[in-house]
Amino acid sequence: MTTLRTILIFIGCFFTGLLVNSCVDDVDFDQVDEFILEPEIELSLAFFDFRASDFDEFDPGNSNSYIDSTRADLFSQDFFDMNLKAAEFTIIHANTVERAFEAKILFKDEGGSVLYSVEVDIPAYDGEEKEVTTLIYFDESQIGILRNTYTITAEITLLPGDPPLDATSQGAIKFASSAIFYMGFE
Repeated sequence: MTTLRTILIFIGCFFTGLLVNSCVDDVDFDQVDEFILEPEIELSLAFFDFRASDFDEFDPGNSNSYIDSTRADLFSQDFFDMNLKAAEFTIIHANTVERAFEAKILFKDEGGSVLYSVEVDIPAYDGEEKEVTTLIYFDESQIGILRNTYTITAEITLLPGDPPLDATSQGAIKFASSAIFYMGFE
């Protein structure tokens, strides 16, 4: 038993010696001034789901266009104003309606003027769901657009064509959006 104890003590001393005498580079605490934290913040923004029957062309009270606006007060906060480096918006339209649509994404200022816009053509359903993904990227030189954005508006419009849509029409047009904000803290 003493031989086993001696071996264990020797092994313990050996590893302790390795830990104490291991090589460590000098730590340069001045590097803290060069440290830049660059997190990414991902948010879901808006979504909607309209049925084909919502576009009933035989109902005089129905519209062939729907608009949804989201207030973009996130960009007015000092936290984002000072640290936002870039932003990427992902917008997905999925269509199972036998008609084509046009969508517009509008970035508007407080007065309602359009600062930036994107138009998206969404093809008609033909037995297979039509999914259109749109990426909008604002680099550091375009961040001013986001800083001045008060609302982001999504418009969806049914385009003329056949078959006519009524209260029994099947399918849906779906919209989902998200954004990734690239931050830089020095």
